[in-house]
Amino acid sequence: MTKAEIIGQNVQNFRKELGCSQEKLANEASMSASHLRSIEHGKGNPTIDTIERLADCLAVEFDDLFKHSETYAIHSVPDELHYYIRIFNSLQPDEQKELKKVIRQLFHYVKNGRNR
Repeated sequence: MTKAEIIGQNVQNFRKELGCSQEKLANEASMSASHLRSIEHGKGNPTIDTIERLADCLAVEFDDLFKHSETYAIHSVPDELHYYIRIFNSLQPDEQKELKKVIRQLFHYVKNGRNR
């Protein structure tokens, strides 16, 4: 797989894990849906800024988008998380952005706490 294909597959996998449509992610990342589709199919040539915006919107680290997708195979999501995903999807974009920041900080805290 090329880097572009790896990035595209990771963007698509993370987007689907969030239960987010291409149109919604494209809007949040300030890009056209056709550009996002191109990236997800490994055909686009996203800038560093675009990759950073996508990582932020997907609530993942920048370098997570460059890791081979087998590392991030989509697992079945527990039923309880579907409830939270529905709530998240019902929030306004600014509320979603703030919640993503909190979740990222929580994951960072848990990850660093585990490494001690």
